Amino acid sequence: MTAPSLLRELQALATDDKAKTKTLLLKAQILAARIGHQEFEQWLRHEVDGYPDDAALPNYRTEFARTFRGDFRNMAWAISSAQIPLWAFTEDIRPKPNFDVRWPIATVEEFAASEDQAIKLVMDAAFTQFVKLYDRMQCVAIWEEVPRHAFRGVLEAGVRESFAMQSRSRRPTRKPAKLRPVNTRSLRRPFANCSRPSSSVALTTLR
Repeated sequence: MTAPSLLRELQALATDDKAKTKTLLLKAQILAARIGHQEFEQWLRHEVDGYPDDAALPNYRTEFARTFRGDFRNMAWAISSAQIPLWAFTEDIRPKPNFDVRWPIATVEEFAASEDQAIKLVMDAAFTQFVKLYDRMQCVAIWEEVPRHAFRGVLEAGVRESFAMQSRSRRPTRKPAKLRPVNTRSLRRPFANCSRPSSSVALTTLR
């Protein structure tokens, strides 16, 4: 398959809501390798495999809002799925309200396709001992939640739009046709055998 035909196929996939974003990116890696676009190729690799800790993130993968929830108990009472404000954490281990998404696109797609409105993300159980929300109640479980639409935004407004812009900026072009040398000896100078041009000849023929 030629690069232009592969590009057309990818552009069709990018507008197909049923097509997996990972499939689109894997096919795009073939195109990037053919046209020699290293920046495009690196972006595709990071999206498919995940972003390393030292790699710069595109804006659509940064500053995801999250909330913290937990279960609390004592000998008499139990409170489930209580929202935990940041001030309830011990100051020296207090998490940030936002986080960056470095996971592979397949993980993002899985969260985006979830039936749950909020995606529950596991937190280290050790955090429970640093939460003080209710008097005489202990935190026995803790997790964070991210709205599902945030992951859908990575796919739709992030990856697919970025792909469309990248592919348009590096649209494969046809190689220019090679010019064959012309044998100048076979050409005749106009009016080579005339002392002056005939008055009946239009000037446009001399241009």
